[in-house]
Amino acid sequence: MKKQRPIQPPDTKAREREIAARLRRARQKLKLKNREIAGALGVGEPTIKKIMEGDAVAQFAKLALLCEVLETTPNEVLGFSGFDLFRLQEVLEALLVEIKRERR
Repeated sequence: MKKQRPIQPPDTKAREREIAARLRRARQKLKLKNREIAGALGVGEPTIKKIMEGDAVAQFAKLALLCEVLETTPNEVLGFSGFDLFRLQEVLEALLVEIKRERR
């Protein structure tokens, strides 16, 4: 039997720092202040500061709104390339509608 190599846990702190850096670049590109972003999202400025510094991680729903305010995408911020989560959701929803239609 072939010995399996142990699964290495991902470096989540490094990943959070990368995400924070991408969010900061998007914010700087638009010349927005943390308080402006906080106001647009309905959260406190300290929350946005923590996210931008990599000390907190935005929930996915807030991340999607944050990306909308920063005129970027969750894919870009999370470092995904060539894979569009929102397009995948659209395709899956359309497929589900088609399956339900065929069952009638």
